[in-house]
Amino acid sequence: MDIPPSVAALVESAATPFERAHAMPASAYTCPEFLRREIDAIFARVKALLDKVNEEDKACTERVYRGVLAGDARPGPLSHLERPNHDFARYLAGKLGGTAA
Repeated sequence: MDIPPSVAALVESAATPFERAHAMPASAYTCPEFLRREIDAIFARVKALLDKVNEEDKACTERVYRGVLAGDARPGPLSHLERPNHDFARYLAGKLGGTAA
C-alpha cells in the first residue's frame, strides 16, 4: 500500500534526508553562535507553545475516552478536517494486515 498523500506531503516537504530526520535544515547546525542562540530561543518558545497545546489536547482526549468507555458512544463519520487521521489509519491497517478500506 502506498503512503497516503496527506502523510507523504509532510515527509516530502523536507528537502534532504537530514531535514526529514531532524525537522530542521542542516545549515542550522553550522550557523554562527549568535544565530544559534536566536534559533534556540525560537525553538524554546515553539516547544513551550506545543507543550501547552498538547496538555490541552490531553485533557480533551481523556474526556472523550471516558465518554467512549461509558458505552453510549457509537462510531460515526470523521470530519473533513480529520482526513490525515483517516489516511494514516488506512496506511497502518494496510501495513499491519488489516483492511485498508
